[in-house]
Amino acid sequence: MASCIVGPLRTRNAIKQTREYKGLIEYEDGSVYEGHFAEGKAHGKGRKIFATLDIYEGNFEDGVSSGKGKYTRPDGGYYDGEWKSNKQEGHGVESLAEGEKYEGSYKNGLKDGTGVYTWKNGSKYDGQFVEGRQEGRGVYTWANGKKHDGEWLNGRENGNGTIYYPDGKRFEGVFKDGKKNGPGKVFTPGEGHIEGTWVNNKQEGVFVWKVEGQPAKQYEWKNGVMVKELGEIPASAAPAAPAAVPAPAPAATIQEVKKLEPAPVQPAAPVAPTTAAVAPEAKH
Repeated sequence: MASCIVGPLRTRNAIKQTREYKGLIEYEDGSVYEGHFAEGKAHGKGRKIFATLDIYEGNFEDGVSSGKGKYTRPDGGYYDGEWKSNKQEGHGVESLAEGEKYEGSYKNGLKDGTGVYTWKNGSKYDGQFVEGRQEGRGVYTWANGKKHDGEWLNGRENGNGTIYYPDGKRFEGVFKDGKKNGPGKVFTPGEGHIEGTWVNNKQEGVFVWKVEGQPAKQYEWKNGVMVKELGEIPASAAPAAPAAVPAPAPAATIQEVKKLEPAPVQPAAPVAPTTAAVAPEAKH
């Protein structure tokens, strides 16, 4: 049961009306709505204060949040954007009390489409989302300037990608579940490049080191450690490096391991946008 004030009228029950009007209604759960009504339902511009002190202010249709509106939490977090049937739908901006922020597309209450998620330390992901997770093409930039540009699936790097390091090096290759897995190459300015195969972020098998104007050299790696130098490849017999694995540059060049910032978690479906984003670590 709800008490309702409509203009000069006060009734014990929310009565269905056939015309549009403005008023205030108090619900048994402690929430309060003030704004426009049509046929007894919130319709048009209005403001609802929940018992939790969360506040939604914006447009309503047939009693639910639809159109443009802003949902604010007591901790300062908010979602400001488009809604449909009490869920985020369309373009919006979500800011969490922890200092994280997302701006982009939503569908059915979840991040879906193109958007930018920024962490408190300045790291960010700019790319595609599907049902709240990074999926499709995207660029993750660490606060120190390091970047991963490539394909994502289920919130992790999966498929072809390129890592750009602040010192000018770059890695091009295949990723699976956030790790280098498959053929790849590391390019070092002025030192040529190495190419071979990675397994769970570690070099495995034969690697070839190529420098312009010099004979290519082969090295054997095991579990991320170079175990043997196999010698030069004669220029006349210069077949490409074995499909499984090719060569070295300084160990630090190919063994750098770095922690990936947490990846965002989708907001919940109800009116209130969700909590902070978290994700598993990834090493590169």
